[in-house]
Amino acid sequence: MCNKLFGFILLLFCLTTVNAAPNPADYHKAVFALHEKQIAQHTIRIEEEKGKYEGASAASYSYVDTRYYDAANGHLLSYVRRDGDDPTLVNIIEVNIFENGRITRDFGSVTL
Repeated sequence: MCNKLFGFILLLFCLTTVNAAPNPADYHKAVFALHEKQIAQHTIRIEEEKGKYEGASAASYSYVDTRYYDAANGHLLSYVRRDGDDPTLVNIIEVNIFENGRITRDFGSVTL
């Protein structure tokens, strides 16, 4: 199953030429798609935390951190930080791929 997830994300970027790197927006979308696919395949437990950015220029901005755990074994499957005012805006995504109880690959993307 983990190899299928890894293959899925590779397929999303390998649709371009062999030497071309995916652009940042496409990579961000692909990591989010991997997150959605992975949590759909597990029974999950969710932990959520709301916060505000510090500093004068960011004082009016907030975020929501959500951690998705495998309910059966407690592994952190993924972490997503969304905009506090518009949850459709995903700023940070981290996805962990486990094999035999250990993280074998992790994917991350950060965007404004």
